[in-house]
Formats: sequence, structure tokens, C-alpha cells
Amino acid sequence: MGGEFRHGHYLLGIEGLALLRAGAGRRVDSVEVRVEEIRQIAAHLDDAPYRARRDLPASEVDEGYAGWAGSYDEPGNDTIALEEPVVRGLLDELPSGRVLDAACGTGRHAAPPGRRRASGRRRGCQ
Repeated sequence: MGGEFRHGHYLLGIEGLALLRAGAGRRVDSVEVRVEEIRQIAAHLDDAPYRARRDLPASEVDEGYAGWAGSYDEPGNDTIALEEPVVRGLLDELPSGRVLDAACGTGRHAAPPGRRRASGRRRGCQ
């Protein structure tokens, strides 16, 4: 793969976090689901969309987020296409009730389809 950071690597990181969360919650059935998803992604790192290069930011975190925030949710952001199914799957595993989406980006996961809109501001998740 030539030493590049790719979309598949990014998605493996998200899956890894989901695996840790499932393990900490002692949800063995969910652990196996995450492991299988990791296997599938790892087996296809040379295939689209996982093989696409993902350039890492060359700016400081605060500066990078400030520059990207205005267009993050716009069509064409392939990061959303890669991570949204994983995050939505994690949200679907949560019990019914209130959820706080704080300091998590633009807040686009605060009200996924079929769920009530969370109160508060959408942009900035304050």
C-alpha cells in the first residue's frame, strides 16, 4: 500500500473505538460484530473505497476544524460516507432515552433519521 494513510485505516480506527466501547460495556454480541467488521475492512484495504488516500491535516487541530467546519456536512465529504454507517450502528445500540452530543463536530448525529431532534444548537454542538 505504499506507506500512505488511507480511508480504510481511518475506518479501522473508528471500528477500533467501537470495539473498545463494546468491550467496556460487556456487550459480547456487539464485540463479535465489530471484530467481523474490522476483518472485512482489513481484507479489502486495497479495494475502493478503502484504498483511497486520506491526507492528514497539516495544520493544528483548532485551525483545521475552524477551516473545515463550514463545509463538513456538505455533499462530497467522503469521510461522512465512510464513518456514518459505523457511528449510526453505534447509536442504534444505545438504549432509548436522551443523548447529549457535545463537542462532537457539527451535531449531525444528534438527530439521525427516525429519532427526535435533540434540543440545542446544531452547529458547534454547544
